[in-house]
Amino acid sequence: MLNLTPEHIVSILTILGVLAKGGWWLFKFLRKQYDAISKVHQHVEVIFKEITPNGGGSIKDKVNSMSKEITQNTKLTEQIFYRQRWMMDHREEAIFEAENSGEVSWVNKPYCKLAGRDSNDLLGHNWKNTIHEEDRERVVTNWDSCVKDGRQFEDEYRIVIPDGRVIKVTCCANMVTPHGYLGSVQLSTEACIFCPAAHGTNRPEEKKL
Repeated sequence: MLNLTPEHIVSILTILGVLAKGGWWLFKFLRKQYDAISKVHQHVEVIFKEITPNGGGSIKDKVNSMSKEITQNTKLTEQIFYRQRWMMDHREEAIFEAENSGEVSWVNKPYCKLAGRDSNDLLGHNWKNTIHEEDRERVVTNWDSCVKDGRQFEDEYRIVIPDGRVIKVTCCANMVTPHGYLGSVQLSTEACIFCPAAHGTNRPEEKKL
């Protein structure tokens, strides 16, 4: 048997007490880490359930539903857009669209027929080149002022046709969307003012901007 003195017993008990206290703190630390890991695991399970399709209740199902709805709306918007373009293209009235900047972005077939030009010759600022040189500065100034202020544009002016005819038209355009104007061009009552073929005169000069 070990002969333990009271001093030895006190020392052993002290050591055991220190170890027990350290073990307790270690246990608390490990338990805290375990609880944290358990919470993370629970969150992961919740997230996993949400990103896994389950018949309509998960976030994944809702995202898929929204994506499908967006696709359908996009398709419907495109159908409406092309349907409206087709309708405007097959009207007798000459119609055009212009950006907020004033640049013409689209013209229909009747406008091309009226001006005797291809659509590329009317897009952007090219349409201004078709205006008779005596009217051009006034019309362009009026158009630019209306575009700057977002006002309705309305004017009467002459267009020079490539075959030499000069026709008078009335043009009206309104700001219909935040993106720009929708307008129309119509023959005035005095449609043909000058016809070189009928008068034997030279073709009017078209001055480019």
